[in-house]
Amino acid sequence: MGDKCVIVSQWTSMLNIVERHLKRRDVCYTSITGAIPTEDRQARVDSFNVPDGEGTLEGTQGALFLFDLNKPMTVTKSTFWRTVRRCVYVYCGIEVIGTHVGELLYCTGVSMHPTILHGDLVIAERLSVKLGNVHRGDIVGVLSPTDGSLICKRLTHKQLDRIYDCELLPKGRVPRGHSFVQGDNTMSSTDSRIFGPVPDGLVEMATIVTKVGNAGKTLWRHKKKTVAAGVALFYLGDWLNQLRRESHIRALYAKEALKFGQFPISAENTPRRVTVLVNRDANERHVNDKFTKNALPLLHLAGIQVDIIKVESPDQMRSIASVIDNTETDAVFIVGGDGTLAEFLTGMFAERKPELISTIVPIGLFPGGNDNRSLQLLIPNLFQRKDDVRLQCESAMALIENSTHVVHPFKCSISSTLPPTPEVPSAVVPSLAIETSETTETIPTDDPNENAETSDAIANESVEDTKDNEEKPKRRPEEHQEGTVVFALSDVSAGWFRHIEQRKHKLWYWFGWKRKFAYFWEMLKRSPVPLEAEITYEEFCTGCRQCRPAVIQEKPKWRWWHMFTGTPKYANLNVRKNYSNVVNENCGRQHTDKIVASDLIIANVQTDQNVSETSRLELIANDGEATGRFDVICDGWKRCRESATSLSTDPDFYSKKLTASKIDLFVKSLPSFIPKLAIAGDWRTLEDYSNRKVHIEATDKIVQLFVPRQLRFDHDS
Repeated sequence: MGDKCVIVSQWTSMLNIVERHLKRRDVCYTSITGAIPTEDRQARVDSFNVPDGEGTLEGTQGALFLFDLNKPMTVTKSTFWRTVRRCVYVYCGIEVIGTHVGELLYCTGVSMHPTILHGDLVIAERLSVKLGNVHRGDIVGVLSPTDGSLICKRLTHKQLDRIYDCELLPKGRVPRGHSFVQGDNTMSSTDSRIFGPVPDGLVEMATIVTKVGNAGKTLWRHKKKTVAAGVALFYLGDWLNQLRRESHIRALYAKEALKFGQFPISAENTPRRVTVLVNRDANERHVNDKFTKNALPLLHLAGIQVDIIKVESPDQMRSIASVIDNTETDAVFIVGGDGTLAEFLTGMFAERKPELISTIVPIGLFPGGNDNRSLQLLIPNLFQRKDDVRLQCESAMALIENSTHVVHPFKCSISSTLPPTPEVPSAVVPSLAIETSETTETIPTDDPNENAETSDAIANESVEDTKDNEEKPKRRPEEHQEGTVVFALSDVSAGWFRHIEQRKHKLWYWFGWKRKFAYFWEMLKRSPVPLEAEITYEEFCTGCRQCRPAVIQEKPKWRWWHMFTGTPKYANLNVRKNYSNVVNENCGRQHTDKIVASDLIIANVQTDQNVSETSRLELIANDGEATGRFDVICDGWKRCRESATSLSTDPDFYSKKLTASKIDLFVKSLPSFIPKLAIAGDWRTLEDYSNRKVHIEATDKIVQLFVPRQLRFDHDS
């Protein structure tokens, strides 16, 4: 736009980003923020003489920037003191390192020829002296007993060592607590032969590490050690830089959360109550530490009452979800991954009493799992990056800001295709009991005590049988139990790519290369045998009179006083769209297909509430017969390069794509090494899979989920 331009943004985060970049370029600028009325929009732009078509304002809330690239940036008072503070930090750091670790020294004189020449720069360290790790033959820096200057000598003898031909030591031994030092050039060195042994307290510098001039030769001579040390220093520096950056980002989010905590509330109101359910086993037991460090302080700063429950088993998670309601808490914050969320949703919809459905509270999800597919499908532009402290902080800020989004889970069940086993008719049991009673009655005895003992024994046996029946626990839906029902938000997947993505976490010792190595190593050991399945699916329908119930409007109840007040009118808060006039001929139409794939994904994709009241299922699969080991490695490495965790970055990789509302999966063949499916990230082994049916259905059940809208800070904030 030339020297002067106007930059407009509706978001406060954009204001901070632009200001930061302008400061880095030393640009003089003026920022104007606030609500801009509609009639003042173009006038404000015209006042800055912006060329036509280059400046527009969208919305009423925006930020204006006017800067001139020809003017230097004015150094403000805050900038000056920030520079002074940084200089003080640098000076203190150098002083501490030089006093306790080591420093760079300039050597003069010829006393250490030929080891150290006149004018050489050497690196000396102090840790060996502090740790008492100085040995004979080491080059040390000693304070001269004559003038107090720092001299460089070689330590030749330590305490109680015998020395011959030294006039200063009549006993021929070095005294306790002293050291004997000499220069390599004995003809031109002033050392302990002149001023005697020096106290150990005067030994300041320890081993001279290397001469700067010979550093290249030394590093080349020790190539393996140099490479190992370089790699270690690189990762150490990157780790320290990441710690510094994450600490700074936490401080920025803490300031944002504190704004909500400082907002006054009435004495009659109570603070918001949030129940946190922590899955201790999620993400190799690291999720609790991440939540405590990144999200919990923000909730406290925002003035929220937090109750933490550490869940020990999936049964406990489902039990809590089936009874928790809005009288106990205002929101539930789940700390875990997709499997933890699926257990909570299963308890909420499968085990909750129907009359308690209206008391469901909003849910927040802390991205502490390995993949977090639920959030990736919902907000793909934010949650593609993993292990980002900003995403964990944003999940807490979404709960603080009450930023909710309506989502619909899907239902998945695994059942048998075999007919049920016939049971014994109940009419046979009484006849057996009658025969038994008749038999017992036909054994007369003369002893009445024996008859009493016999009747007591029969009674005790019946009581024990009753207790055994009562002590049998009720069957709950487990991983391999028949008729398992799971509600989840993420997906159902199978194949080698899902297996490798789960396997990579066990190769942690490869650090940043673990994911690429997992693809290479698994395909080196095994061939990607595809899975074979037949599917029956029902076409997706956004809503019609066939699949949506008719809207029934209840008439208001009439009372006698309505003769004077008129007919009552009640606002219906749960108004549903009327589909009685919508006709869809393809609704409910079923199709069959066959799948041979090494990567199968059935994802639960959310739809616009104005378009459909349910989510939709999207099935994608590749051509397993045409995918070999090299193809799996290449596509896996492409995913690593693009930071894609679940889907391929190549649009032509998947040969089959379809959308449905219901899918029945009949597995015909599975790789012998991985005979299982992943439902919401948790593996479910399919025993006798040829007689199993996996039913997946999109539901109209509603969940209010706290989700972040954007990342308000970047890594360089």
